[in-house]
Amino acid sequence: MSGGALAVVAARLNSSRLPGKQLLDLAGKPLIERIFERLERVPSLTQAVLATTADPYNQPLVSWARTAGRAWVAFAGAVDDLVGRIDAVVQARDPAWICYVCGDSPLIEPATIDRLLRALAADPQADVAALEPPPAGREYIHEGVLVLSRQGWQRLVALSRSPAEREHVGVVLRGRGDLHYAWAAEAALFWRYNHRISVDTAADYRFMAEIYRRWYADHPPQSIVSLAWVVAELERDPALVAINAHVRQKGVGERPPQISLVASGERVAPLLPLARALQEVVKADVQLLWSGSGLQPPGLGQLHHRPLGEGERWWEGEADLLLYDLPTPLAPPTRQPHVVALATTPLVALATPAALAEGGEPLAVALQQLLVATGDGPRQALPGVD
Repeated sequence: MSGGALAVVAARLNSSRLPGKQLLDLAGKPLIERIFERLERVPSLTQAVLATTADPYNQPLVSWARTAGRAWVAFAGAVDDLVGRIDAVVQARDPAWICYVCGDSPLIEPATIDRLLRALAADPQADVAALEPPPAGREYIHEGVLVLSRQGWQRLVALSRSPAEREHVGVVLRGRGDLHYAWAAEAALFWRYNHRISVDTAADYRFMAEIYRRWYADHPPQSIVSLAWVVAELERDPALVAINAHVRQKGVGERPPQISLVASGERVAPLLPLARALQEVVKADVQLLWSGSGLQPPGLGQLHHRPLGEGERWWEGEADLLLYDLPTPLAPPTRQPHVVALATTPLVALATPAALAEGGEPLAVALQQLLVATGDGPRQALPGVD
């Protein structure tokens, strides 16, 4: 189908901080389904397609799309080439206008997307549609949407050359003075209260699951969560805000610290809050390695994890920091700067909900000190913490 407006929902299950997030449940349906439900409420959209990758890890997304009757493309190119993945869909579908949607944003606002698309349609010279700027010091709550004309998309593709520009759609357009914008009005309530509404960590998922639980407790199943209602809930309930207020967003091109937590099976559970806090506060890529025979320890579903192999020399791993809680026979035989016994650090105590209530700065500082103390060439300190 050529012409019209195409929404491309980009999604992969390989998230570094919340693997498998697009298939997590929100009030009885997967997160990815909730996004497509919202796109169905955009009158000016003519088609919506899931864009994932062809590797085996993402086959569950393809299976979901087949079962749900959603259009999909499994891109065979580089997994981090998001611009190339979306462009494959654009070339095949030949739309006049493109709406890129990030696959972890289940509160995209249909009426806002419709206004952006209509603004583009009314201005044939426009490259990009954008909302009229909010007052100084304010930001819109909206996340996860970029709306372009076909010529605007072609410019984005041509300009996106570096790996970061290919992975982060639209970053190459920031600050350019040679773009023609189509402006759309937006209600003041959407800049009245700004809070993260994408799902990138376990805390974000707990927040979103609570939003969806509350909405469908009082609204019919065929409805969609009202973003205006979400803003009102955020203004009303500080406890709701606190669920993920401490989560920090990764910057484009930022290399987060690589941290491995190593524990015997019975000692894994106490480390789960620390693992999540390291992801959410210091933006770390965390892997949890566990030893012991028998079943996998509970609670690991939303973390990258694996069992230790027989005789594995885990302390030779390439992580910036390896933190362990193991019985003496499994501890490293020699002292290495980047291999640290958890009992000698304050990290576990600094990762409790009470300790994170003020934003988690003490945890970030403590980890910064550890990374600096273990630095030996390529191992790097935590970005963004003084």
